[in-house]
Amino acid sequence: MKKPLEKLIIYLADLDYFHPGNRASVPLGIGSIASYCRSIYGDAVDISLFKDPKELIKAVRRRPPHVLGCSFFMWNTNLTFKIIEACKIISRQTITLIGGPNVARKTDYFKKILKTHPSLDIVVLDQGEKSFANVLDIILKEKFNKKSIFSKSIDGCALRLNKNGQIKRGEIITGGIDINSFPSPYLEGYFDEFLRARFVPSFETVRGCPHHCTFCGGGVGSFLPLSVKDEATVYAELRYIFKHSKTKELDITDTNFGIMGERDLRISAFMLNSYKKTGFPRITGYATTKHKTKNSIKLMINMSRLTGSLYFALQTLSDDVLANCQRKNIPLETVKDLVAISKKNRWPIVVDLIFGLPGETAKSFMKTIDKILALGIGAPDAYQLRILRGTKIAGSDRKKYGYKTKFRPINGRYGEYKLIDGQKPVRIIEAEEIACQSNTFDFNDYLMIRNFVFLAKLLVNFGAFSDTVFYLFSRGIKITEVFKIIQKNYHQYPRLRVLFNSYKVYAKKELFGSEKRLVSQITKDDKQWNDLLFNRGNFFKLNLGFSGYCLFEDMNILNDFQDIIFKGIKNKLSVRDLEDFNEVARHDKLYRIVQDKKAGKLKKSDVKKEVIVDEMFDYEKWRAADFKGSIKAYRLKTPVKKVYYMEKFDLFNLKIDEYSDLSGYLFYEKILLWGPRSLKRLCRLAAN
Repeated sequence: MKKPLEKLIIYLADLDYFHPGNRASVPLGIGSIASYCRSIYGDAVDISLFKDPKELIKAVRRRPPHVLGCSFFMWNTNLTFKIIEACKIISRQTITLIGGPNVARKTDYFKKILKTHPSLDIVVLDQGEKSFANVLDIILKEKFNKKSIFSKSIDGCALRLNKNGQIKRGEIITGGIDINSFPSPYLEGYFDEFLRARFVPSFETVRGCPHHCTFCGGGVGSFLPLSVKDEATVYAELRYIFKHSKTKELDITDTNFGIMGERDLRISAFMLNSYKKTGFPRITGYATTKHKTKNSIKLMINMSRLTGSLYFALQTLSDDVLANCQRKNIPLETVKDLVAISKKNRWPIVVDLIFGLPGETAKSFMKTIDKILALGIGAPDAYQLRILRGTKIAGSDRKKYGYKTKFRPINGRYGEYKLIDGQKPVRIIEAEEIACQSNTFDFNDYLMIRNFVFLAKLLVNFGAFSDTVFYLFSRGIKITEVFKIIQKNYHQYPRLRVLFNSYKVYAKKELFGSEKRLVSQITKDDKQWNDLLFNRGNFFKLNLGFSGYCLFEDMNILNDFQDIIFKGIKNKLSVRDLEDFNEVARHDKLYRIVQDKKAGKLKKSDVKKEVIVDEMFDYEKWRAADFKGSIKAYRLKTPVKKVYYMEKFDLFNLKIDEYSDLSGYLFYEKILLWGPRSLKRLCRLAAN
């Protein structure tokens, strides 16, 4: 007779790569599963949480679990499979599970997963907490008798039946889960070790999304109805995180923060009040609601005070494309109101766009860019469309719109791990699928838009020539025209020729025809692999790395950009406008973090906290008036001294130290990734 289990040993893992520059987050998902299961099974289960794959393997060797459950995301897919394979070699009796967005829960992808990964036993497809608890329920009832456990289906999951290996999906678990039905994993102390280790706290106030966007896996059918966390618990968790976390950062995981109206507005006000008193929370990420009301706009204002910028997503302004991807943007009148608020408070606006959505062309996308600028918004954050498993675009729309894709490594998601004693370390790398062609754009369009987005980020987002771009727009010259001027003439400038040729090489070289080829080519080539590990390769975010190089490595590149723009527009402006152009360009330089330096890697000594100049004109007032008229109309009666200062000077220096071991483009990627809103100087009058 089989001896009853004294306690079921469970390891839950949300694995990540601890590569220099990566910021790991608190494992909110597995913590919620742990709290839910403990609330049901109490002391019958012994649950441990893991983020570091090395720590997990050590634990498996030391004390093999009965159950290993892993969160399955696009950024840890291959790592998760390798860890599960190693776990089965170490402990054949361990039951292994995966669950999360990348299982594509609304498709039959689970069949391929189970067929191609024999070390994996169960795929959790529906509500994570409920489905995982169903697995534990069977294991406990059958006293870990694997023959009985795998004799029939399990609701919310898919598995191989032990009788004939048939893959069986259990009953679909419909409806949502009340996230108030189990104790807060934060308040129960599940995340204390992660908070002490400076992991970025992930924070959930509402679970679910009511929208249908075809490019996103988090919409209707995933988690409904919406589950709203008790407001008192939200405040208790925020206080707990502040008390126990070694960082003041916070990442809000709600897909539509603000959707609950006055309740969310109160939460944002609570956070803002806390921030003013303590510096916590410094929001690193959040997604605003798509429904714009008076309350949601007030919430966005509060969040802007927490983040230093006003954020919302548009994706595209093409009506046909929006209809194709079943998305509805906020009204343009509301956008204008937000721009006015941002301008009044001098907050930069961060807007997301995606190139490659169904029906988008290069021409329609460039029109969107111009419309964005016409609304008073700087160049947006534009991304190439990623094909995510389980989305409509990855399914029926792939063929309908003729998508052709390539794969590239996911930034920072790679590593080498000693998994099995006596065997060589395993090289692992993750990949993302990028839409490079469809029936409305080709690969040359893809490269052109890639190039344009780099320039838009450098010129506007990162402040190299943001005022220049807006000034030219006020004179009828659009940013797309500036782009054409640069594209047509850059070959006459040796530094720019090298820059753009290098960018094109990197943009092509980062892409592979298949994920299998990507993984094989990089992991089997010692030089490529070591380049990747030691930050010498081309595996970085190109727009950030190249922009940082121009801003901080070789300032002469910016001088070339100024010259090429001036020559390209001089025949389109009056003599007075050209004089004003020079004044705008001078101020653009004053606003940059670094005005002048010798070519070479950025050092702390290159960054001055303040730059003091004599001003004869009220430039700030002229800019606030959208550059109407000439700056000569804003001449001051008496020249004044103005200070162009870096508000987060000390923090910037800390970031330079933090990433000092990195080199090349990757070093600048991490500097810019830290926060573009902090990388432009502010202006004030000098003290008397």
